[in-house]
Amino acid sequence: MVIDSCTYTGHWPFRKLSCETLAQTAARAEKAKITHIVCTNLNAIFYIDAMEGNREFLDELKNYYGKVTVLPFAVINPTYIEWERDIQECAELGFSGIQLTPQYHGYTLNDSRAIKAYQMAGDLGLTVKVDVGFENIRQRSQMDTFADVSGDEIAAMLSASSKPTTIVSTGYPAGMGSAIIDAANKRDNVFFNLIYVDSFTGRQLEDCIRAYTAKRLCFGTVSPFRYIEPQYVKLFCSGAFDSDGLEDILYKNLQGKIKGC
Repeated sequence: MVIDSCTYTGHWPFRKLSCETLAQTAARAEKAKITHIVCTNLNAIFYIDAMEGNREFLDELKNYYGKVTVLPFAVINPTYIEWERDIQECAELGFSGIQLTPQYHGYTLNDSRAIKAYQMAGDLGLTVKVDVGFENIRQRSQMDTFADVSGDEIAAMLSASSKPTTIVSTGYPAGMGSAIIDAANKRDNVFFNLIYVDSFTGRQLEDCIRAYTAKRLCFGTVSPFRYIEPQYVKLFCSGAFDSDGLEDILYKNLQGKIKGC
């Protein structure tokens, strides 16, 4: 088993991606021996009403017959009218979790609405995923946002409820500050993927293990934004993990923590 904690389907408005359908993203994962993908519809981030994109995703999922298990995550915008109803509907529709994208929806994670969304997701048994950023700041389109999510924001959110399994994605975990390290290490259901951790220029992987232990780390690719294979190379060639640690990161840490896997 290999669980990819960060993949996408849909259209990215700032550049063309190699995969824009669920079938393409899943086929790419299957080729790389990935068995489960946490997947979100990019369209839902940019539609005024995120639920339109979430429902598109479910329609696409109904017509998906691939071998990779898809763990669908719905985009929730807590600044949009009746977002509480949206989370409830997503739980009823069978989503495995929700994704918060404050950098595109104009709020911070310590906003009272974001905190309430986080708490509500936990009460409904939904995992919460937050991407620190989507694109490297040096290559973003001039029309894209240049805001990323801070460690202090995430720490405030983590402190608001211990219920939701939480995936912090596309950041450098050891560099997010002491507040998030302390908040995460008080719980056994907070995980950081290693997508933007470089194991070849310094000791970033070792720093992440020192800050959180391997039990707080998970595998992710941010496919189709990035290639999958270098994420394997980073783990297997770094020498930072024994076989048990590799299995923890590849699937054991998240297994049973997300609905559907």
